Amino acid sequence: MIGHLTEDYLVEQPAINWFKEIGYSYIHGSELIPDNGERDSYRHCVLKKRFLNAIKRINPWLQDKHAEEVYKKVIELEHPDFTIKGKIFYELLTGGVRVSLREGHEERTRIAKLVDFNNIQNNEFLVANQFKVEYQFENGRFRKPDLVVFINGLPVAVFEFKSLNASETAKDAYLDHMVKMKEIPQLYAYSQIVVASDGYETKYGSPTSDWERFFIWEGILSDDDLKVEETEDGSLRYFYQNKEMTSLEVLIKGLFMKEHLLEFINDFVLYERSGETYEKKIAIYTQFYTVKKAVV
Repeated sequence: MIGHLTEDYLVEQPAINWFKEIGYSYIHGSELIPDNGERDSYRHCVLKKRFLNAIKRINPWLQDKHAEEVYKKVIELEHPDFTIKGKIFYELLTGGVRVSLREGHEERTRIAKLVDFNNIQNNEFLVANQFKVEYQFENGRFRKPDLVVFINGLPVAVFEFKSLNASETAKDAYLDHMVKMKEIPQLYAYSQIVVASDGYETKYGSPTSDWERFFIWEGILSDDDLKVEETEDGSLRYFYQNKEMTSLEVLIKGLFMKEHLLEFINDFVLYERSGETYEKKIAIYTQFYTVKKAVV
């Protein structure tokens, strides 16, 4: 077991370091616990204290009681359909939460933004490993996703890793996501991006994507700034400004660059009607960078 943990560490720890390099704060999941006031319970996945601080910073007009109302709406995503529940949250994430204010004898509505998409510095970007979450429908049993990305206390991305030296692959990491999604679906309802990596191969998708619709991210500032070489065994090597990077480093420094992540969440996630539910679709890297070039 110790050897297995050490091998996984070879993927998890570099990922944490790369997030730090692009300006994310880091905290071990063991600190993000109810006893520290970070969240209401192990079953809750929103970091309440950080969330309330962030929305009051972004919306200075919010009084404490209104901020609590916004928090309540974010954690009470009541719908039996997992995808629709995710859609409800996505609309709150990108469109804000309606708040009723009484001024004298009049009542009016204002929108409380959960994320400041226009001012990157007004948000808190945090990454945590081994974030402990209690099963949604079973007391006393827990799961610990390998890495979770939070914006303003909201868990917007989940990573699963497999060891560099193990026989398991990125697809096995994807299968881990599928198991955890059944056991702790309340975490994945907030997630916009899920990532599966074995250190060599790294792919991302939405929580509802099957493996065939998980994608590779190629590009840091654009879709043509990487040199990609295929090795004899069919794997890919990436070079950026003459420095070799792994596929995981490319994904983190490309897609998860703060500016890129906010743009991606705001403009490149789509819920498309599919029968009585919806299908969640997210963009591939060429779509993202093509639009960025067109806007510039």
